[in-house]
Amino acid sequence: MSNRQDGSSTQFSLHSINDKQGLPTTTSSGRGGVLLTIKQDTFAVTQKIHCEQDQYQAATWTLKSGIFIPHIHITGMYNSPDPLLPNSEIKQLYATLIKDFHPPSPPTSQHIHGGHYHIYTGDFNSWTGTAPKII
Repeated sequence: MSNRQDGSSTQFSLHSINDKQGLPTTTSSGRGGVLLTIKQDTFAVTQKIHCEQDQYQAATWTLKSGIFIPHIHITGMYNSPDPLLPNSEIKQLYATLIKDFHPPSPPTSQHIHGGHYHIYTGDFNSWTGTAPKII
């Protein structure tokens, strides 16, 4: 929840990949993760989890609204910094993301907008780094 200058508050919905206890992995595992935050009552949200590993994860959220014709697909991805992560697993993750891409549909004479927009976001090269030690 966020307090605004006019004294009202705005509620937000959090969408994440959850751990076995039902908690978002961004707060319970300490390794990071993906999370989508949107203002409540703006979109209906569906979630598709592409992968849910300890060292990496990816999910796509589809946002739909009766007043907003195009569907918005947002794919979030996180890779934990780990130089020992096998390249074959990363290649498989990217292959999955490419396969599940929703290409924009072209406008038509009936619709001035395309029917789908797909946004990819995340830390795509973090797996090549090293996790810092926290003392």
